[in-house]
Amino acid sequence: MRLAILSQRGGVGKTTIALALAEFWGASLYELELGFPKLWPSEPEDLEPVNWRLSRFDRRKCDLCEECVKNCQFGALVREGEVIKHRGHRCRGCGLCKEICPRRAILLKEVKLGEIAKETKGWGPIYAARFVRGGAVEGVLWRRLYEKYPFEEKTILKAPTGLNGESLQAVKEAEFFVLLTTPDASGEIPLFAEIMQGIGLPGAVLLNFSTERGEEIRAQAESSGLFWAGEVPPLDDLSRGLREAYPAIESVFSNLIQGGWGG
Repeated sequence: MRLAILSQRGGVGKTTIALALAEFWGASLYELELGFPKLWPSEPEDLEPVNWRLSRFDRRKCDLCEECVKNCQFGALVREGEVIKHRGHRCRGCGLCKEICPRRAILLKEVKLGEIAKETKGWGPIYAARFVRGGAVEGVLWRRLYEKYPFEEKTILKAPTGLNGESLQAVKEAEFFVLLTTPDASGEIPLFAEIMQGIGLPGAVLLNFSTERGEEIRAQAESSGLFWAGEVPPLDDLSRGLREAYPAIESVFSNLIQGGWGG
């Protein structure tokens, strides 16, 4: 059973909620925010580099025929004046440019793309990935993370921020989706409902930093065909964790797992 937690924006408490839910449920937790993973282990276990291939040019051989530019599907190559420029953040390492270059001016070089690691907590493991260098190949890191640490019976996927292609790619193996939102959000619930309808899987809404608008937001979620998981009020002190600061969160989590998912 795989549950994904998504948010349209940062700063809504996704890390806090994900940790508390994993502890309550006894689930493994995957941190999938690659740029600045808040749950990257403080003492990583089993740290593994993840490498990738990028094209490199021998400019002495290049005659500017532009075959590589014309055939690159990802826009990683462009001619600027008398030089073919390589935009590494777009390169997927497919090797097509190397194969079609008539001058044999292109090589593929292996570079370190990122790292994956784990950390064992009292309730279960946290698995995380992070970029060492940015790029358009997030899927390489997520795929390696899932290969090395297969999903367990109870799994929580903490998605990258955003309701977009990147975040949905990261959690495409999820079976149930939770949108974490706040009272000041605008347009998130209808967008989330549309996404859930498109992929044909159940979704729930959890409201953090709740205000008097809670009932209004609940009505919006339910009218959009989404399960209402509950709400969490603003809390002053989270130094001992969400479950200590707000014991009623356990009933919210039970409602989410049992009522929204039937799990």
